[in-house]
Amino acid sequence: MKTLRNMIPLMIIIVVVAGVVYAKFDRAEDAIRYRQAVMVLIGQHFGRMAEVVKGSQAFDQSTFEKETDVLETLATLPWEAFLYPGSDRGKTQLKSKALENREDFMTAAREFEQQTADLAVVARKGDLEAVKAQVGAVAQTCKGCHGTYRSR
Repeated sequence: MKTLRNMIPLMIIIVVVAGVVYAKFDRAEDAIRYRQAVMVLIGQHFGRMAEVVKGSQAFDQSTFEKETDVLETLATLPWEAFLYPGSDRGKTQLKSKALENREDFMTAAREFEQQTADLAVVARKGDLEAVKAQVGAVAQTCKGCHGTYRSR
């Protein structure tokens, strides 16, 4: 059972990476569904890390590293789907300004990618205080982008 649990993050990465290779969208609705699925996964994995930072889950370095590895991969996936023409309309919370200000939006996206990559590096060192600080930095990139490009 433990082996299966350890393999799940790897399987998710393989499926998602394979999906991104073929993530050519025929319709805006496809792009919306794709990015929403990726963002749900990001939320799930980041949420598990937040539980450790809050102290409601124990810090297990190996498990935390696996979560950061998954998050680092997920952080690179949804951006093409965010910028697909028309994907700011329909069942989405994406504001039109993401499409109107692509360069700024992608700057925020790249910052999120960098912060998640930095989190993976910090997690490998095993210093819980440094992990907490970096989780906070990742959370700030989430809040900044959501505050600007996501409607409530």
